[in-house]
Amino acid sequence: MSSHDHFVFEAIRYAPLRFLRKAYLDEETPEAIEAICRVLAERKQTITLLTEPQFSREYPLSEIAGFFTVRHDVLLLAPDGTTTAVAGRITLDQLERQLAPCGFLRPHKSWLVNYHFISRIYREKILLQNGEEIPLSRRKTTQIREQFAVLMRKEGVL
Repeated sequence: MSSHDHFVFEAIRYAPLRFLRKAYLDEETPEAIEAICRVLAERKQTITLLTEPQFSREYPLSEIAGFFTVRHDVLLLAPDGTTTAVAGRITLDQLERQLAPCGFLRPHKSWLVNYHFISRIYREKILLQNGEEIPLSRRKTTQIREQFAVLMRKEGVL
């Protein structure tokens, strides 16, 4: 916070979240507080999963591109395309109930995708940033596009 505008350029080296000007402190403070709360909440978003019968690991949601099933097995898809089997009796339905509020979309009965990793939505598939193609059920195309747009607007991208 400063009343000297030239300090803004010096502060950029430290990657500030917001700049507050003393002359507009009352107007700018509420939005700055909301922004820091959002950032802190996002940093804390994790899920604990069994990756082996007796071993659990905490995964930040920002490091999960999605989940998919092969037969009855649930696999975690990392942003780089690698997969990890999830042990235990967890289903995509259970993961969807837990992760939908965090921006995970269900484009197909065997997929749950983190919207942060979606590059493009086509008629019958979703393209992830890593090039992976996810099937998109034709009956869910409109719903997924709308959900994606809402999430992007919330983030301030659209």
